[in-house]
Amino acid sequence: MKGVLEVICREAGKKLGLPAWGAPNFAAQFESAAKRHGLAIPRKIIERWLSGETKVAYQATAELLARLCRLVKPHVNAGWFKHGTGAKAFAKRWTESPELDYVQVVVPRLSIIDEDHLRKCLCGLWVAYRYSFSASRFGEVARELLLVRYVDGKFPFSMWYVTDSQRPDKVSALKSFSGYVLPYQWSLQFIGTDDRRGRALLVEREGNDPESWKHLLGILASSRHARNDTSPVAACTVLMKHASVPSDVEAEAEHMKPRWCTARRQIVGVDRFDNIVTEDFGTTVLDAKKSCDWIRLFLENTPLEGGSLPGGGAPSQLASDTILSLNLPRFRRQMAKIRVVIEMENRRAPFLANWKPLVERSRGRSPRQPAS
Repeated sequence: MKGVLEVICREAGKKLGLPAWGAPNFAAQFESAAKRHGLAIPRKIIERWLSGETKVAYQATAELLARLCRLVKPHVNAGWFKHGTGAKAFAKRWTESPELDYVQVVVPRLSIIDEDHLRKCLCGLWVAYRYSFSASRFGEVARELLLVRYVDGKFPFSMWYVTDSQRPDKVSALKSFSGYVLPYQWSLQFIGTDDRRGRALLVEREGNDPESWKHLLGILASSRHARNDTSPVAACTVLMKHASVPSDVEAEAEHMKPRWCTARRQIVGVDRFDNIVTEDFGTTVLDAKKSCDWIRLFLENTPLEGGSLPGGGAPSQLASDTILSLNLPRFRRQMAKIRVVIEMENRRAPFLANWKPLVERSRGRSPRQPAS
């Protein structure tokens, strides 16, 4: 085990914050470093490894060491520390083990014309609207920001958000998912991860007219990350294009990021439907529905608005949870009206001159109440 510890410190010491090999009070420093990662590896056990009194790790500590190493090498398992194979064999396993888990996805190479079209239409800043995963029972909407770029034939993206518990009257730190857009046949698949979960946003590719790329309609899938609910969920999502972003301005985009959740330009946030969607898209009547209600129709996606189910089933009640599967037949009938609403000139969406940040909208409002 002594040699194994040396390998871990040499190969992953800086990434894990471990003490240098042979440092004074090594065992105590190693114990402290493990605690910072939420792992309790007692100093006395480490001292027995260093002295040679214990040659292998027992099950409990082997599991803890494996969890520590998996922060760098995701395929390490407890058996590596239990069988006493020696430092040389451990080092070989470590070197041969990949640093990332991955799944190979075959994406056909885009033609030059198609790739150039996506560079012009897809790359840029997008504002995303969807029902909040964790607060959907309150009818609250999450508004997030998406940055898509082009680098060496690929389309990397970042998506910034805040948690549902961070109210709009407080300016919160941004969290983010990062990944790549996979153009596959007639769809765009945004695959992104953070350090604890992943997201998948799927939208239909638009035509060759750049005007049709001012917005995209799709569905965002993720897992909830609540203490008592980590079930996978999905939400219909509206993407609004703000501005094109050239491929060489990543630093500029990163410099802009803090502005996206400030009191003056609070674009990213979670709040009531009326305080986000009604304020952003207005109440102009279009075919007997308000403009904000056409957006509601798409975001909620409840089964036929409480009408009869396909195939002659009994009428259903509106679902209490607004995070449901995509109802394509209904949207094919109503999509034209939804697109008109999204493009209305009098809307107040972010980046427009008449838009107000959430912190101003929330002043004077009563505390959040469950939806009736």
